[in-house]
Amino acid sequence: MNERTPGRPTNGDAFRIAGFPVQANPTVLLLFMLIAFTTATGLLPSSAPGASTGAYWVGGIIAAAFLLGSLLVHELAHAIMARRHGVRVEGVTFWLFGGVAKLGKDAPTPRAEWRIAAIGPATNLILAALAFGVTRALGALSVPDVAVAVAGYVVWVNVMLGVFNLLPAAPLDGGRILRAALWRRHGNRGRATVTAAKAGQLMGSLLIGLGVAQFLLSSAIGGVWTAVIGFFLFGAAGAEARDTVTRSALAGLTVRDLLPAGEPLPAAPGWRTVAAFLDSYQNSGDTRTVLPVQGFDGAPAGLIALTHLAAVRPEDRDTVRLSAVAAPIDQIAVTNPDEPLVDLAPRLASRTRNLAAARLAGHALVVRDGIAVGVLTPADFARAVQLSKLREPMPPAPPYGGPGRRGDADHRGETTDADQPAAGTPRHLTW
Repeated sequence: MNERTPGRPTNGDAFRIAGFPVQANPTVLLLFMLIAFTTATGLLPSSAPGASTGAYWVGGIIAAAFLLGSLLVHELAHAIMARRHGVRVEGVTFWLFGGVAKLGKDAPTPRAEWRIAAIGPATNLILAALAFGVTRALGALSVPDVAVAVAGYVVWVNVMLGVFNLLPAAPLDGGRILRAALWRRHGNRGRATVTAAKAGQLMGSLLIGLGVAQFLLSSAIGGVWTAVIGFFLFGAAGAEARDTVTRSALAGLTVRDLLPAGEPLPAAPGWRTVAAFLDSYQNSGDTRTVLPVQGFDGAPAGLIALTHLAAVRPEDRDTVRLSAVAAPIDQIAVTNPDEPLVDLAPRLASRTRNLAAARLAGHALVVRDGIAVGVLTPADFARAVQLSKLREPMPPAPPYGGPGRRGDADHRGETTDADQPAAGTPRHLTW
């Protein structure tokens, strides 16, 4: 899965492979334990009966390690191919549902999109072929049946990873291939993204139904797992479709277009106490609920919200300063009036452990020449999207109120990439 990340660094605790930062979410441990348990207690005893419990558990642990290794190679293949096509790779992250290759931008052409997407499943199928050769070699030697069964599991899991990721549904790799084909055919990346996302929602719905049936008729654990994957796929595809529509609506707009006219209102002095600030705020007639904070040196220092102040106990408001409860500037999105909104939007998601900053996810501090000139809120973005939709031209009415001509209807639906920005960041899911 590929996604954009904010400008601030997030890879300080990552190790590097082939030059790419690699991180593991704690949920990977749950995935490892689940694979080791199901393999040691189910697959290996049925495939290689007669071995000891310890041998099964060693085989299960090795099988789980090979699964994570296959996921790692899959994502590194995406990253290497993206780098070859000039797409910056910010890192690779693993979690419960697979791997995420974080790309700094979209693929520049349909051909590049196709190559970046297809290399992942192709790599798994190559690994499956290699593992199959190893399985045949081990079968010809005097090695324990458990070892042969583990090698067979590696074959099976890589075939499954390759085939499943080729399903034509975003955000799977097959959905990226579908998007590349539609993009090449229609010349419209946004339209292709929405179609691939709808296919992803359909596939997610089918997986949910399959999981429910599996839960009721055969395997409870397998059914729950299938349904959870379906829910995640449905949600991720829907989010991608909404992201594409939003980016299309924000095309051509800059931060300046959302700022109110006139001189900017003053920032809140970070050295003032909460009580003193509340007194001056109530008397000023200011209606802002989120304000810039000014440091002792006069430079922007962060953002403060009325909800932050409400969390301060009344007996402490005479001693607690605004700077102590504000979201610090290095933990929030900072922009300038000339930044395109489509570039700012991906940086608004909260990726911080600072509670004050996390509460202001979706907000951005606007700074010009070292001075805070405004704050963008989620309401500002929502209003911009709605106004953009209202400005869209209405389709021409059919003459005399009758049905339109076929040729007119065909041409009204045509758009080009000039009409829409690049679609939201592609997400290659690896399971």
